[in-house]
Amino acid sequence: MSSVIEKNHLDNLSKKLKKSLDKNQESSNPVTRAQYLGYGNGKKIEPIPNYVRADCETIYKGENNTWITMGRDRPATLSSGYGGSGDSHAGAIDICVGRAARSARAVNETSLEDDDKIITGLLETGEVPSTLLQVHNDFKSDAARIYISQKTNIDENFGIVPGMQGSAFPRSAIALKSDLVRIIARENIKLVTRTDDTNSQGGPVNVVGGIDLIAGNDDSDLQPLVKGNNLVELLEYMLEDTRILASTVMDLALAQQQYELILTGHTHPVVPGGDPFTAPLIGAAPSVAVGIGTAVKSIKTLITSYPDLVVSNINSLLEDLEYLKSFGGKHILSKKNNTN
Repeated sequence: MSSVIEKNHLDNLSKKLKKSLDKNQESSNPVTRAQYLGYGNGKKIEPIPNYVRADCETIYKGENNTWITMGRDRPATLSSGYGGSGDSHAGAIDICVGRAARSARAVNETSLEDDDKIITGLLETGEVPSTLLQVHNDFKSDAARIYISQKTNIDENFGIVPGMQGSAFPRSAIALKSDLVRIIARENIKLVTRTDDTNSQGGPVNVVGGIDLIAGNDDSDLQPLVKGNNLVELLEYMLEDTRILASTVMDLALAQQQYELILTGHTHPVVPGGDPFTAPLIGAAPSVAVGIGTAVKSIKTLITSYPDLVVSNINSLLEDLEYLKSFGGKHILSKKNNTN
């Protein structure tokens, strides 16, 4: 199935209605064709279900499946929500476009005998005929909405996982839902919690609520955000410890080299032969093999190990400047976005 509804999606019109509309489309009268095609934001004939109005609701309805409903909390049928249970202080405003979305049906399939009346009503008066399909709020399938309620179970009604913040009910709430949501500010945006000591139901706000960013409506692997300044401080400590460790290793290597150089000149008394108790002691010559081996090792260390240690320390300093200082080209802290 295509992810985009085609330009004239009329699959859910009755066959007789589609036939009549096709006839209008082929008409030589440009006004008649324009009424069908909707060019220039003219009137557009399309499947529009009929919303089941509750007695408490005031409804403002557009001609293209657009609705503003003012009533009480009602996430679904007439018996749903706090409006359905008869609660007071549960006023709600529901702004919805595209009831039933792609599945919007113009007529009830069991009552298609009034197609001519439907065509006449849509083309001439714009009134909703009684044979149109009856629908309730559908927070899952309706195309897009902004829902504002004084008292509602917002997470439950929209099928949102608890996350770290849990599922709140009953509370006043605002929900925005559509295929895509964009929040745009000409200057800046703030997401702020706990501005008041009590909530809309009169209860105390005892904790500072946080902010959950949940992709895929899956809270199985939620993890806390990192605080940038603290991370920078930790990384600076780690880099400094690394430089100290590298310096210590260099000092140990130099000490080892000095020891080995001393060892190459080492002599000790030996007994040349005969009776070890009566023969005179003489000094042994330094080992040529040890001297050569130590010299080779010292040269290799000077050529390879020491430069590597020096380069490592220099790189550590450069990384500190590049990533952890505000003037660095790859500074890890955002210049615009902050969190506590």
